Amino acid sequence: MVKVDSHAFGRWTVVVSEGLMSDSIRSERLLQDVGLPQLPEMVFLDNHVTITHEDVEVLSFNASDALKQVSKSDPNIKVAATKKWREARQDSEYIDREVVSPFDWTFTTPYRASYLRPLVDELKPVGSPEEKIDIEKLKRRDPILFYKDLVLFEDELSDNGCAMLNVKLRAMKSCFLLLVRFYLRVDDVVVRMIDTRYYTEPDWGKIVVESTRREESIPNLRSKDISYSVITSPDEISPELPVIETDLKVLHIS
Repeated sequence: MVKVDSHAFGRWTVVVSEGLMSDSIRSERLLQDVGLPQLPEMVFLDNHVTITHEDVEVLSFNASDALKQVSKSDPNIKVAATKKWREARQDSEYIDREVVSPFDWTFTTPYRASYLRPLVDELKPVGSPEEKIDIEKLKRRDPILFYKDLVLFEDELSDNGCAMLNVKLRAMKSCFLLLVRFYLRVDDVVVRMIDTRYYTEPDWGKIVVESTRREESIPNLRSKDISYSVITSPDEISPELPVIETDLKVLHIS
C-alpha cells in the first residue's frame, strides 16, 4: 500500500509517496539494476519525493538513483586500522577490508537528487547575495504546513554501525526546505555525514542548493567527551563534525 500526499505553495508543488520496505522480488531487480554485490538491509523503493514547478517535474529523490552512485571499489575506510573494533568483532565480514573491496560496503553515496533534464539548467554558482538559504525565515516560528521524513535506505553494517539515507522536508507559508542526508557510523571508527539542502520560496523560479560533507573519527569525538548517544543521533552529532567540503549553487528552472 503506497500513500501519496502533496502540497502546493506558490509556483511549486511537492508530491511524496510512502510505502513499505521492498520485497525480495523488487530487491533482486534493483540489485541487477544498480550493479552492486548486495543491497542495504532495508530499501524503500516506494518512498520518493517529486518537486514540480508550474506543473512541470524538475527534481525527484529516490533510493534507486542514490544506490547507483555507491562506489564499486574502495570504501576508503580502513576498518582493520582500529584495533578495538577489530578485536571486538572477529566474526565480522568487514574485518581486513582496507583497500581492496568489491564495493563500498558503507553504502556512501554522493547522491544529491535526480535532476529531470532538460527541464532544469545545470547548477550554477551563486550570482547575488539574495541567492542563499534564508536562515532567519527558517528560524521563525511560522506554522509548518507540510512535513515529511522518509528513509530511502538503511543498513546496520552487520551490527557494526549504521548507514542511512533519508529525505526530510518542511513547507511554511514563506519558504520550503528539503534535506537529503546520508549518515554513516562505523562503530569506534568514523562518523560521516553528507547533507544537501534545497531551499526555495513560493514566487521563485530557482532553488538554492547547499551541500556539505562532514567527517570525524569516533576516537576524536570521544576524546571531546561527546557521548555515544549523541554520536548515534544524526541531528545531534552534525554540528560536532568538522566540515570537509561545502558547496553553494543555484538551480535555475528553464
